[in-house]
Amino acid sequence: MGTMYLMVPKVRQDGYIPFFVTERKRSEAALIQVVQEAFVQGVSTRKMGKLAQSLGIQN
Repeated sequence: MGTMYLMVPKVRQDGYIPFFVTERKRSEAALIQVVQEAFVQGVSTRKMGKLAQSLGIQN
């Protein structure tokens, strides 16, 4: 896709994280939790591969 450069304002304390970055982090964390739980439950890698493919995730 390419590189996207963002102009992010600097603040004196803590830092600044745009809302769209935090939303993506939450969705990625949720996906990782699902994969971890499936592994613990013993779901086959073929089924996980089919699920990922149906979600548009390519390995």
